[in-house]
Amino acid sequence: MKPIIENLLTHFLRVKCTSFTVKDISAVLGKLGYKLPSREIADYVCSSPYVFALDGDAYMSRAGAFTGAWFSIKLSALEIKENLLLPGHRCMPFTDVEMPSGTLTFIFKEQKLPHAAVEFAVKDVLPYFSLYGEEYAPQYLAADPACDCPSLCDPDFELPARIRLTVTDMTSVYAAAGLQPGDSLLCRVLDWDSGIIEMIPITEKKENPFEFSSADEQRAAWYNVLENALLESFDVYGPGTSIEDQLATVFFDYRRELCVPVCGSVEKYLQQTKKIAAEVYGVETRLWFKGQDVPAVGSWNAAPAESEHIHAELPGVPYLPVPLWILDSYVTDALFLKSGDPDQLLERLFPPPYKLDSLEKKYFLLQIEVRYSILKEQYNWFADFEAGPVRHRLLDLYSRVTQLMGELDFAENGLALFPQQALVILSQLFNHISHILDSLLHDPSLKTEDIRTIDISIEGMEYNFEDISEELEDALSVYRKNSFSVIKNGV
Repeated sequence: MKPIIENLLTHFLRVKCTSFTVKDISAVLGKLGYKLPSREIADYVCSSPYVFALDGDAYMSRAGAFTGAWFSIKLSALEIKENLLLPGHRCMPFTDVEMPSGTLTFIFKEQKLPHAAVEFAVKDVLPYFSLYGEEYAPQYLAADPACDCPSLCDPDFELPARIRLTVTDMTSVYAAAGLQPGDSLLCRVLDWDSGIIEMIPITEKKENPFEFSSADEQRAAWYNVLENALLESFDVYGPGTSIEDQLATVFFDYRRELCVPVCGSVEKYLQQTKKIAAEVYGVETRLWFKGQDVPAVGSWNAAPAESEHIHAELPGVPYLPVPLWILDSYVTDALFLKSGDPDQLLERLFPPPYKLDSLEKKYFLLQIEVRYSILKEQYNWFADFEAGPVRHRLLDLYSRVTQLMGELDFAENGLALFPQQALVILSQLFNHISHILDSLLHDPSLKTEDIRTIDISIEGMEYNFEDISEELEDALSVYRKNSFSVIKNGV
C-alpha cells in the first residue's frame, strides 16, 4: 500500500463520525483518484485499533463512537491545590490513546484553557497513569512534551525522582466554580481527531450529606451498568489487547447507557468495587475478576472465530493467514539482505510445523513475487540502513514465536491444561512484535532514537521467549505423550 493511500485511510478513520463500509472507503478513494482492492481495504480496517465492527459489513470508527460522548473526571486534592488538571488515564477510552494527555485541549465556556509545564514528584503523578499499566506508564510520562527525563533508549533507563509534565491551567475554572477535592468535571469530546474536550464543573456539595438525590440514583445505576458490562466483557471478549481496549469495547457496546451526562468515573468505580481489579496478565496488566489470575484460554477464544477478512469469501483462493504488513516486512527484509529467493522467504513465513499444499504454495509464492516487485521499486537500501538490522532480528524472533504457536496447535483442545501465564506472554510477544513491525514499515516519523529503543527492547523479548518456550515445550511433550497413551490404550 502506498504511503499516500495509507495516510488517506488513516485520516478517514480519524474523522469519520458515522458508520461506513469498505465500499464507502473505496468510493472516497476513487473520488480522490486512487484505487485499492477491496480486500486490502478490508484488511486495513479490520486490523485498525480505531475501528469497531457493526452488524453486517458496517464499521464505526473511534471518532464516530466517542465524539459527543460524556465522561467524568474526579478531581484530586493535588489538582485543586495547584489549580491544574493532569488528565493522565482519565480520558480513557474516549480520546486517542496515542495522544499524550498533556496535548489534549480543554474548553470551558467556549474558551480554550492554557497549558503549562509543571514539575512533580514522580510518585505523586504515577497514580494518574496507572490504567495504562505499570509496564507502560513510564512511556506515557516520557512522551509528554514537557518531559525532560533521560532517553527511553538508554538500557539503564529509570524515571527520575522528579519530572516536568504538561498540565491544563484551571485557575479560572476552580475559582469560578468553587470546586473542592472529590468534585468532578463533566467532559464531552468535541473533536476526537484533534483531542478537543468540553468541560463542565460539577460540585458534590449538599446541604444534607445524607440526602440521596435523583442524580445520585442515576449515578448509582450507571456504576451498576458499568460493573455488569465489564463482568460480561470478561467472558465475551476476554482480556483484550490492553485495559484501554477493554474499556473502549465496554463503553462502545453500552454507549447509550454509559456515555451520558449523569455519569460516574472509571477511576472512582475501581476504587470502590469489590469484584474487579487490575490484575497481572503475563508482562502486562488487565482489568479482571478481583484476586484471580487472567488466563490465556477461556470462553472468548474456545471456538475459532469467523474470519473478518474478505479472502475467506473468495472461492478457490487460499486465505492469507498473515497480515499484509507482515508479508511486506519479510519482503523488505529480503531486499535489505539482497536476497530474492521466494522459496526461502516462504519458509521463513511458514516455518515447520506449518505445511502448505501445492495450491497454497503456488498462491503464496505468487503473492511474494508480486509484493517483491512492488516494494523493490520504492526500496532504498541506504535509507533502510538503521532499521534493516533491527527488522531482521525482530523477524527472526517472530518466526520462532510463530513456529512455537504452530506446534501448540497440536494441543488446541487442551491448552487450558498448559501454563497459562506462559501462553499469555507468548501471545503478547506475538502481538507486540507484529505492532513493532507495522511501525517499522509504515511510520515515517520513527527516528534513530526510536529504532535504538526498539533494538534494546528486542533483547528483553528474546529473554522472555527463551524463558517461556522451554516451559511450553515441556508441557507440549507431556501432552503429546499422554495423547499417544490414550490413543494406544483406546486401540
